[in-house]
Amino acid sequence: MVVVITHVKKRGNRIIEIGEKLGRIEIWRKTANEAIALYRAGMRFVLKPKDGEHAVEVIVQPSTLQTDAELRTVADKAFDRKLLALPELD
Repeated sequence: MVVVITHVKKRGNRIIEIGEKLGRIEIWRKTANEAIALYRAGMRFVLKPKDGEHAVEVIVQPSTLQTDAELRTVADKAFDRKLLALPELD
């Protein structure tokens, strides 16, 4: 199953929630930890930018000794994180 992400809630440079909205209607919403667990269970996520770009696969960057696992896209670079550029969830 592939699920589309259109909006995020962030705290600083960390994604804390992801979701999909259609206009003002919230279709679904999950915390980042719930999304990571679903990803590890086999669900796949894609980011759908508003500007008409192609959808981009969302992956989980594994945790290290210094950082927790986090959601990223396959197209992310060090200072260009696609998920952080999405509109905010209310």
